[in-house]
Amino acid sequence: MMRCRISRVFVCVASLLSLTAVLNAHHNGTRYFPFLEKPEDIVIKKRSQLTPEFVYLMASTAHKHGGGNGGIPELWGKYDLKDVLASLAAVQGAEVTNSVKNILSPDLRDKSLKFRVDGKIHAQGLALSYEHALKWEGLSVGVWIPVMHVSALSRFELELNNAQSVEGFARPLATVVNGDSVLNAEGRAIDTAQRAAHDKLGFIGNQWDAAGVGDIDLHARWNYFIDHQWLMRSIDNYIQIGVLIPTGMTTKVSEPLSLPAMGNGHWGMYFDVVPEFELKQDWKFGFMFGGLYQFKETKNMRLPVGNEPAPYSALTGRVEVQPGVTAKLSPYFTLENLTDGVHFQIRYTYLRHSIDKWYDRRSDTTIPSYLSSGTNVAQHEQMSKWRSHFFSFQLMYDAKQAMQNWGMEPLLYVTYDLPISGNGIAKTHQISVGARLHF
Repeated sequence: MMRCRISRVFVCVASLLSLTAVLNAHHNGTRYFPFLEKPEDIVIKKRSQLTPEFVYLMASTAHKHGGGNGGIPELWGKYDLKDVLASLAAVQGAEVTNSVKNILSPDLRDKSLKFRVDGKIHAQGLALSYEHALKWEGLSVGVWIPVMHVSALSRFELELNNAQSVEGFARPLATVVNGDSVLNAEGRAIDTAQRAAHDKLGFIGNQWDAAGVGDIDLHARWNYFIDHQWLMRSIDNYIQIGVLIPTGMTTKVSEPLSLPAMGNGHWGMYFDVVPEFELKQDWKFGFMFGGLYQFKETKNMRLPVGNEPAPYSALTGRVEVQPGVTAKLSPYFTLENLTDGVHFQIRYTYLRHSIDKWYDRRSDTTIPSYLSSGTNVAQHEQMSKWRSHFFSFQLMYDAKQAMQNWGMEPLLYVTYDLPISGNGIAKTHQISVGARLHF
């Protein structure tokens, strides 16, 4: 009788938490590398386990703010050389800016010169996790950490209209050869000016490579198991709380392509709630919801002066960042023993990150930023919010269920995470191959 009351209380709490999931978050606050959790990471069946996992991630486009496809660097806003030069003039003065503008034709120096900025991301690494079942009923503790190598590449291309020119300019800047636009001398001068502006900003090329660890995830987990109730063969309920330690790679001021591996230097706390229902033999349905709150951090960053995207601003200084919260909801269905020990799982994941708040903490605000001047604040804040939708497909082989007498009873798996829709987030495809080794 007491067991039944406890089970009802647990399910009521889980239902209440599911209604408030939009107020909470996902383990990972970055919009470049999803690192989606798998149910088997949490539903461990009261066994200690060690999981090495190889991960490969790739993205070449992004879901733009407002819909459609765009370049990954454009997640911070549209690149206009006119805006970048205005930022350069505000920070380094007219003399420096004029040395760039003089590369252009006189009637182009104050024109809007928009560029399409494409980018590609490749990352590969090894993620290691360990979960230790404690003696106390249903309790366990664990740690997770990825080690990664990341490379990013960008390409700038002047946007031209049907007349092979830019708005408000009469002369063509390119000619069409075999279906491609080939810049003429004036067009090539714009390209040269764009590279000269980046030299003045102190940027290091259009490529970035780095290797390092991600954020360390330390967590505790509680499980409550219900057997043959509510027309179910079983119900496995898990609640997990954790802390993210900011040991991962962060963005660099001199490298606009540098990407945060995870939380970009912010500490975080999160929770997950995972109820899994065994509907009938070998049919399981569950859902994961919960997430992460990240703490504010003050760091040296590029801070827009006007309309220019933050990574391409000439102004640098101390900025206090309070990240938004990120919601996660992820239902899944597992068919077990399609043949002995072979399981298949399909999972949907919805992520939503709210607006980040920035505060200008420079000791010298003689040069106004968009924050200190109060202009375009909402416009820049909108660039920090994002949402995404993923489908995940997972194939597993359970040596124990296949009656294989293998040491450590491994569960082998391969997972493909497919981005299907989103807003303000990189379209990152992820493949994971791993083995869960049990003790």
